[in-house]
Parts: sequence; C-alpha cells; structure tokens
Amino acid sequence: MLLEGVETLLVLAKEGTMSRAGSRLYISQSAVSKRIARLEQRLGKKLIVPDGRNIKLTPDAQALVAQVGPGFNELKGQIFDQQAIRDHSPIILACSETLVAGYLAALMGRFLKDDPHIVLNTHHTPVIVERVQA
Repeated sequence: MLLEGVETLLVLAKEGTMSRAGSRLYISQSAVSKRIARLEQRLGKKLIVPDGRNIKLTPDAQALVAQVGPGFNELKGQIFDQQAIRDHSPIILACSETLVAGYLAALMGRFLKDDPHIVLNTHHTPVIVERVQA
C-alpha cells in the first residue's frame, strides 16, 4: 500500500491532475484520490492542495518526491529486470496506407524483422479518423 501511494504521488507530480494520473496508472480518478489520501494519512502530512483542475504539491510532497523518486524508479527497473516472463502479445499498429508507404516503409521494415510481435494494420484515412473520434 505504501509503495502504491508513493507511485501514485510520483505520477501525480508529473501529470498535474488526478484525471491524467489515473489514465497513466490505468485507474479511476477517485482511486488516485483515495491512494493519495491513504498516503497522507500514513505519513501524517498534507501532500497536495487543489489548484483549479490541477493540483499543487505541498513542500512536504516536493521533498518526498525529490527524496524517493529516483530510488523508486531504480527499484522498478530492478524488479523489471528480474522478471522471467516474456510478453509475446502482439503490438498492433494501425495507420494510414499513405503514411506507411511514404514515410515509414524502410523504418517499419527493420522493426518487423527484429520484432515478430508487431502487427501492422493499414487503413484509409477516413477509417482512422472515425476510430479516433469513437
């Protein structure tokens, strides 16, 4: 729980809003708020203050981010390096035929040779615009 709260604070410090932090962590805005509230309760310090739609870090939060941020990121990297699991799920890229043919052909050719998990789907621009709007 403590590490979860610290991770949330670090992301919130970078993103500036509960909504963007939630999107980056794949959790709801209210879950971000609850994590921060639990961290504040655990530490006995106020960490954020509202600033319109954004948040501001208190001096205590700024000090915490500066102290634990680099170590936390290093720890995440070390944990990742220890994982024996390889992800073989496909990476699907959807883009316009014009873009691939005109600009990305040589570049994507190299990536497709190096990574068999990249799947390239091409569409006409109206299809892409429709899917982005959806």
